[in-house]
Amino acid sequence: MWILLLQNKERLDYVEDHQDLYTSSETFDLEVFAIPSEGLFMATANRDSQPGSGIYKWKDGTFHLYQNISTQEARAWKHFTIQDKVFLVVANSREVEPELSVIYQWSFRWQRFVRYQAVETHSALDWEAFRIHNDSFLAVANHRRARDSNHNIHSVIYRWNPQTKVLSKTCS
Repeated sequence: MWILLLQNKERLDYVEDHQDLYTSSETFDLEVFAIPSEGLFMATANRDSQPGSGIYKWKDGTFHLYQNISTQEARAWKHFTIQDKVFLVVANSREVEPELSVIYQWSFRWQRFVRYQAVETHSALDWEAFRIHNDSFLAVANHRRARDSNHNIHSVIYRWNPQTKVLSKTCS
């Protein structure tokens, strides 16, 4: 038997508000991840490019702003590791040519994310990282080309090259 929530007189307080997180603009996505020996972090994908998207660090039971990264209408973040390297990639969605999304690497020396590699994307909406056997891949979900708003656009899979230490396009 179905009972509508409004008809149910029981309290439904299974989830409690823990922290309100104020960001610089609309937030489209967030990614929570851990960096070994550093702690728990969260990246927010914010629309405005300045100050961009925030990287927050968990400290004393709440998230605190740790680093701002300039992004272009960010839609999503994806955390991934390759060997012992920690990466964070943003899906930028600003419709300008060339449109670039950026891969950042965690610098244990500088204790922050630094720009590692830029890749061409087309109104990127999301990223997925995966492994097949010993190979690491990164896939982007492209949405449309900026110059003509053509939605007939390919998504792309990048493959980690252990010799050059960059992600290279494998399929388009």
